[in-house]
Amino acid sequence: MGNSLYTIGMDNSTPKAYVLVRGVMDAKGNITDQVVGVTFNMFDADEHKNSSIENDWKGPFSVNADWQSDAEMSATVNAMRTFRSAIEEIHAEALR
Repeated sequence: MGNSLYTIGMDNSTPKAYVLVRGVMDAKGNITDQVVGVTFNMFDADEHKNSSIENDWKGPFSVNADWQSDAEMSATVNAMRTFRSAIEEIHAEALR
């Protein structure tokens, strides 16, 4: 086990994300987590947690190293679905 940030923040070259949360009380008195940020640095997550008693972090969550490609694919799929919906509306209107 090394002392580098790479060893602490990453595992097998897979980035780790830490979701920063704050405990908030709703109108019924229930305490829920409100997401206030995300970081890839465990030390930043701990600093957030230590800054206030209401603060905490969840994770670490593995992030696909190729997340940008996945996001682009999701955008393409959404665009195709939107286009399909538009074509279905045009087709339905033409049949009336």
